[in-house]
Amino acid sequence: MKSLEKYPSKLVTPLNSVGDNSAPSEKHKSLLDLGESFLTYLVGIMFGEYKRSGIISDPLETEFYKYSSRKPSFGVFLSFMRVLSKELKDTILAEKFEKGKKYAAVSDFFLQFNVLKKIVNDGADNDFLNISGPILKGRTPGSNGLMDFFDTFIMIRNIYAHPDEKAGSKEKKRKWPLGDEYYNFINPSMNAALMELIDDFEVLESYKPILVKLVDDKNKKASFLVEQGEKDKELELDLNKEDLNFVNTDLRYLLDKNNKLFVKLYYHEIPQLNPEIAKKIIDREKAKAMEPHLLEMILGKLKDDGKIDELEFLVLRDTAKTATVSDEKLFQLIEKVKNKLGIKESVGSPQNKGDIFINEKNTKSAPTFNPWWLNYLAMVKNIDKTIPKAEKQQAEKAKSAIDKLKKSKVALPINKRLASAKIKLKEKRSQKTAQIKKINERISAKREMRKNASEPEKKASLLDDINALKETIDLKRLDFDNQIEEMIVKIEEIEIERQQKYQAVDDKIELINAKESKVGQYRQWSIHKNLWSDISTFTNHLIDTNLNSNVENDEESSKEWKMTPNSWQIGELAYTYWAKIYPSEAPLTHAFHIGFAVCRSFKWLRNVQYEKVKERINQPCVLMWPAIDDKFAAKIDQNGSLLIEYKRLVLKMMEENLELLKKIGAHVQCLRRENDKGDTVPIDYYLSNKEDFEIMTHYDTNQEFNLLSNFWIMDDFMDNELISYENIAILEKNLSIYITLFGNVIKQLNDYALAQGINKESINLKLDQVNRLGKTMYKEFEKFYTGGKLKLNPDQEENLVKFAKEIGLNLNNYQYFKSQYIFSKNYSDG
Repeated sequence: MKSLEKYPSKLVTPLNSVGDNSAPSEKHKSLLDLGESFLTYLVGIMFGEYKRSGIISDPLETEFYKYSSRKPSFGVFLSFMRVLSKELKDTILAEKFEKGKKYAAVSDFFLQFNVLKKIVNDGADNDFLNISGPILKGRTPGSNGLMDFFDTFIMIRNIYAHPDEKAGSKEKKRKWPLGDEYYNFINPSMNAALMELIDDFEVLESYKPILVKLVDDKNKKASFLVEQGEKDKELELDLNKEDLNFVNTDLRYLLDKNNKLFVKLYYHEIPQLNPEIAKKIIDREKAKAMEPHLLEMILGKLKDDGKIDELEFLVLRDTAKTATVSDEKLFQLIEKVKNKLGIKESVGSPQNKGDIFINEKNTKSAPTFNPWWLNYLAMVKNIDKTIPKAEKQQAEKAKSAIDKLKKSKVALPINKRLASAKIKLKEKRSQKTAQIKKINERISAKREMRKNASEPEKKASLLDDINALKETIDLKRLDFDNQIEEMIVKIEEIEIERQQKYQAVDDKIELINAKESKVGQYRQWSIHKNLWSDISTFTNHLIDTNLNSNVENDEESSKEWKMTPNSWQIGELAYTYWAKIYPSEAPLTHAFHIGFAVCRSFKWLRNVQYEKVKERINQPCVLMWPAIDDKFAAKIDQNGSLLIEYKRLVLKMMEENLELLKKIGAHVQCLRRENDKGDTVPIDYYLSNKEDFEIMTHYDTNQEFNLLSNFWIMDDFMDNELISYENIAILEKNLSIYITLFGNVIKQLNDYALAQGINKESINLKLDQVNRLGKTMYKEFEKFYTGGKLKLNPDQEENLVKFAKEIGLNLNNYQYFKSQYIFSKNYSDG
């Protein structure tokens, strides 16, 4: 292996791990980590080259869209490498993908694994070396290249991650026999193949990976960390205007051989969809992408009772519409699921529905929503604030004691003894290798001398010397092996002693944990914290059941939708649970999301005049609505185009589902004409009195428009003063409808953003540039800050606005940073 000094640190770290681990299982894991890092690094380079090239590849861009709202599994990167190797003719890695490029160690690895796979599939769970010996004797390695290696590597990686049903014939699957025998068989050839490949990629030394740390737009400079070798190095470069628009703080790039910016390095990430082709791909692909989700939704409606009721059908149809799936196609999908389940009733057609459709189902289910959460939140304000404060201190005291014990384990003198013994062992092994190597060099020299000698006596004398040196090697090896064996035994003794000392500390930690567990569950602090956990479990159940139902059958694939709740305490116990639900990898992330609240009262609706709504929101209630993170949205949507589209989509969804929304008790925010003030009213009341209201959807209005769910209060869950499970089931069914309808809006808005060129990369670049330039503006404002005020005459203001435009800020940006500067000064001075 070459010196690691010029290799990317993303490879150096796992390379060192491979060298440090000697246990078979640990060595195997470190080899898998190295192979994964190697593949994702190579693909990251090629992604950057693709983006720089200006090429637009329909297959690649289609995959970019597919993964624009979810994280890919590792196998996806291999698929991308296969496509990129064909699409990019001028990649710096082109030579490695040529058909004639073969690797001896890779070919041996390929053969070894395929023989092993046959042995295991034939029933062997051990003794792999002995069984494979005769087979391998009659076989010679083929000629295999880079893609052959990774095809084999990913099979091995999947076996390690999910060994169940990976061995045996199709008819009789069993768990793959992981264990030291397996690792000892495959590790050497996998290690040799990886080292051969990495050694051959000299190009990785020539193109330096850098991390942007600081960008000085005014002076057109930037400081970087060069991520090569075992220690990063600092670097400062001059940048031109094009470079400044290209770089982004805390992102990675490659420098070429002349220390010029080459490409962005997409390490462990996937580029965003090209806006030039985005609309075409989204229009074409979203129906395909939606079909598996629709099939899962239909299955969920039919599997229990073989029926679809009116509300369920309306939700299915709205979801289909968002992906331009026609009613006819939707009925075909329902027919497909019906036949798979063996349901006899007919589906019919959009014009003449079959008897699989019914008006309304019985709402019976095992409830997961707990109405007593509302009663508890109503009670929080009456809790003596000193009690949870004292309980928190007790919990922190116990945690502090545990932390102290954990630190004492690290500080035990025996750790130094063990580390010292391991260093000595490593040195002894190196000493053995070095001494035997020197003797072998002497043997090689004498063999060369004997080869050139002409006199028989000289040849015989040299042969005696060679044999004597061989005996010396045997003696040296025996002596070193004895010493090493003694050192290994000593290390094992120290490890046993250390484990005993660790156990004594762990026992003390266990005593504290047991006491805390017994006492802590009854503390007000713990009860409140657990309430947040319980509501989050319910929220995740809603998300997984209704939005994540088409997650691929791959444990590595992340769920598309996620949620983040507010904190259960901010100094004091919170009394409003508020979750943001959004597609985690989508370009807009949480800027536009679904809000879900369980609260003591909902104080965030302005100008509520409708008495029944006012009454409901001023007591403990549950609600859901499409929502906006105002601060984040303002940063990424400076011209308001996303907000306008968001309101349009909400209004469109409302108008297309009026009957459904009436049945599930939706509410609308609108404007009362009589007093020109906002209000929130039930949608059926709005529809009956439309002449009295106006819906405001344009960007510059101060009036809110939105759609909200019903406001469920405690009385809605009661029947004759007892909790009604049927009423809870109705809530859950209605929430499932709302989360699906609102989720459709959020998905359409993200697709709209992608089509407009608004994606994660453009957003992050814009945020970074604006924040950087904001700091530059703060320095300029500082020059005019005197006497506790920012004092600007008209000429100075005009020059500052001109300066802001020169560095890339528009007038809105300028006004924003000016107001932020004044606020920060007033805050710090106050």
